[in-house]
Amino acid sequence: MLVKRMDIENRGLDQGFFDAICSNYLDRHPVLNTLGIQTLYMGQGITGIRICPGPEYSSAGNRVHGGIIATIIDVAMSRASLTVTGRLCRTVDIHLTYMAPAMEDIELIAEARVVHAGQTLVAVEGTVVNQTGRLILKSTGTFIIDKTYPPVWEVETER
Repeated sequence: MLVKRMDIENRGLDQGFFDAICSNYLDRHPVLNTLGIQTLYMGQGITGIRICPGPEYSSAGNRVHGGIIATIIDVAMSRASLTVTGRLCRTVDIHLTYMAPAMEDIELIAEARVVHAGQTLVAVEGTVVNQTGRLILKSTGTFIIDKTYPPVWEVETER
């Protein structure tokens, strides 16, 4: 599944940076394609993604497995970090608070926002809601900037 740039809303990123993320980064994560995770928007320090998990991602009672929900918020928070640093950011720590069950075949939307970006670490917070807006999960995470992987974009920062 190739990412279609026109399906992703650019919420204020430099157009070159946005294009670099879309063409050089999003298609390089097979797990995202396998799970059917789609990017909705990206902006400076923010991102939104969605998934509509079917029965293959459920546990007993038609509830989406918590690991799937954890994965989508992890992806959203890492992506939000990328929009600030220009580099891949790897999860160091993630705290998840499940607020309500997510049911299969109901769209989930994960949104993340960078709280602070330093030279090495990025602090991010996020939420997952279902298609009716019900809060499913709240999270915070710390991500390390991966300086061993080539930058997606050279970002000028005042960190």
